[in-house]
Amino acid sequence: FIVLEKGAPTKTKQEHTISHARVADITGSINLSIWDSKENIQPGDIIRLQGGYCAVYKNCLILYSGRHATLERLGEFQFLFSEQPNMSIPTQDSKLNDNNNNNN
Repeated sequence: FIVLEKGAPTKTKQEHTISHARVADITGSINLSIWDSKENIQPGDIIRLQGGYCAVYKNCLILYSGRHATLERLGEFQFLFSEQPNMSIPTQDSKLNDNNNNNN
């Protein structure tokens, strides 16, 4: 996928560094959280993530690099992608599902 935006890194209480980015491929875009990566990604970079996983956090779908994930920079700027749909924006359906789950 291609890196569209890069956010400021954050630190956890355990001193892990988390980098944040929005990435996209031809199917859409998603927010990416990268834990303790040595790879310095920048907007426009084309990267490959192996061993990542998706999870819902605060009603948003997030792509995470796992502990054993590998992140590899393949190139830059020439990659076909679509920003829509943005899979990390909560939808009305996800809010309804959360309300139903909280009522059970």
